[in-house]
Amino acid sequence: MSEPLPLVDRVGRSLLGPCGVSPADRVLVACSGGMDSTVLLDLLVSLQHRLSLDLHVATVDHGLREGSRTEAETVGADCQVLDLSWRRLPVEVTDAEIRRVGPESAARAARYAALEGEADRIGASAIALAHHRDDQAETVLMRALVGAGTRGLAAMRPRSGRRIRPLLGVARTELADHAAGRGLRWTEDPSNRDPRYLRNALRHRLLPAAVEVVGPSAAAQLARLAERAATDEELLESLARDLADGARDGDGLAVGTLCKAHPALQLRALGDLARSVAPDVRLGAAHLEAARRLLEGPDRDAGIDLPGEARLERRGRRLVARRIALPQGEDPGDVGLNERGTTPWPAVGLTLHARLHGALEQVGRGPGAGITRAWFDREQLTSSPRVHKLAAGTRMKPFGAPGSRKVSDVLADAGIARELRRSWPVVSVDGTVIWVPGARAADVARVGEGTVQILDLSMGEYP
Repeated sequence: MSEPLPLVDRVGRSLLGPCGVSPADRVLVACSGGMDSTVLLDLLVSLQHRLSLDLHVATVDHGLREGSRTEAETVGADCQVLDLSWRRLPVEVTDAEIRRVGPESAARAARYAALEGEADRIGASAIALAHHRDDQAETVLMRALVGAGTRGLAAMRPRSGRRIRPLLGVARTELADHAAGRGLRWTEDPSNRDPRYLRNALRHRLLPAAVEVVGPSAAAQLARLAERAATDEELLESLARDLADGARDGDGLAVGTLCKAHPALQLRALGDLARSVAPDVRLGAAHLEAARRLLEGPDRDAGIDLPGEARLERRGRRLVARRIALPQGEDPGDVGLNERGTTPWPAVGLTLHARLHGALEQVGRGPGAGITRAWFDREQLTSSPRVHKLAAGTRMKPFGAPGSRKVSDVLADAGIARELRRSWPVVSVDGTVIWVPGARAADVARVGEGTVQILDLSMGEYP
């Protein structure tokens, strides 16, 4: 059996192979000063002359800990000794962004934005990150725990855009041995042991338990799962692109063509359509299922909002995507519904329209699913409807469904973005929810043969 290649040679092969780096490329190395990125920098410096690499270094400083600037400048001092250009990149993560996506995601987005900006400034063709095989295993576990499909289980790729990960096939223990053998110095970030963060809990509790049960190969097996999922995903992505090309109809996709395709390809085509207008759109299983219901449902003029400022809309025989700005309008509070006109709800950019008319043209029709329009027997409503925000724990009995459900779950199933739900309008009568615009009507006050007057409700965009 041949001897394994030295670590530096394996990293060199990774650079020229799956990472797609060419000799003489300008590479921006992200070095936080922790062990992983310090080893990455040391290995790239060892390869610098062999591969004629033009190395530049940046340290992102989130400013979340006292002394973070000093730690960053320690990296700068080391780079000066190595005769490498270095820059500190201060970033600020806003409270609003933390509330919107969580602290880890908010910090990651700010970090990547800063690195991409620096790469643009210096003209780098690649940004080297220090993710390794154990990071990959943790990512696979996280994705599996939230029910991800093959796209999620593929986890991190050796190259994503300009971001490259030359250490993705290297175990953390190998990095530690290299650091000790080379006498490298690094800084320990105390937040890496904070059990409130999911990745830390996986790193220090779940993954060690897997190693204890399965053996030391547990992390390698999870990383191998990511490689297999990535291979499968490449095929599915290719087939989904072919489907989208065949379904192209103006600025949207033909519903008829999509409906004939396999559900796995339908969902990918819909996700890609949303990302074509909002690249940062975040799609979970509930959002994709809501999009699929939009595709197959009877309402030919409906739509759903997706996290990441995107909206999918059914326009007759086409499905289109458009980017939306999350509204920041005034919150009306609790107001009476104008039964013969409009009730604006600028908090989420909607207007509710209402009118009263006789029953003859609507006999036999109840509210149905009531996504964008709903009908009610006015005489069965005990008082005038009111429009208000969703109160915690509010329940409703959806039309045609057994039992009651939390309105928050109804909104989630309809694909209403999480950041909009707290301000979403709810129409109720004497405390009973009768309609959640854009989501569902309640099974109350059905229109029937004896109906004398219909309350006809619909929704539209706020001017």
